[in-house]
Amino acid sequence: RGGLRHGRGGRRAPCIRPDLRQRQIFLYIKAAALPGGKVALGSQHLVGGVHSVYRDRQFRRQPPLLTAGDREKCNTMTIGWCQLGSLWSIPVCTVFVRPERYTYQFMEESRYFTVSVLPEEAKEITAYCGARSGRDTDKIRDCGLTLCYGAGDAPFFDESEWVLVCEKLYAQDLSPEHMVVPSPIEKYYDAAHGGWHRSYIGRVVEVYHR
Repeated sequence: RGGLRHGRGGRRAPCIRPDLRQRQIFLYIKAAALPGGKVALGSQHLVGGVHSVYRDRQFRRQPPLLTAGDREKCNTMTIGWCQLGSLWSIPVCTVFVRPERYTYQFMEESRYFTVSVLPEEAKEITAYCGARSGRDTDKIRDCGLTLCYGAGDAPFFDESEWVLVCEKLYAQDLSPEHMVVPSPIEKYYDAAHGGWHRSYIGRVVEVYHR
């Protein structure tokens, strides 16, 4: 039937759940230490953590892994496009997935998704997860990645340096009808590349940092 199935043996990483109603951003608070040396950032650090990922060019240094699903079944893929910022007065992360990708069905069915940045020395893993499909192989097993779970049982990887756990708020297809200047865009949508992406805007509800 394809895809990954994971029993209840996977561990749920503890985290301080941020209160998104608080607007204080860079106030110092004592962070909670997690197993494996990770730190769960509290409410006042949430936006600061998002901006740290962007400021330090984490996505340029290492393409992140987009993961969706739950404890029973999930899939991951390497993504080249990811946007961080503030929208509707909350910290958000926007990702883009083509309908042909196996991860697409997990993004459609899941309320939460995660974006994980692995260490630079894990480039072979990110290359593998971008080149292989979860329809054909268990990429998480093949790469020896360790599953953890955040809000809503959203899966991510213990080996990550940064993790954003996002609650899906908005989804919309990109389309040629809305291109204002086609020339730099249309090359990504020829027969060799595939269909138009669907964009997913997620509210960042948890941030993990090693």
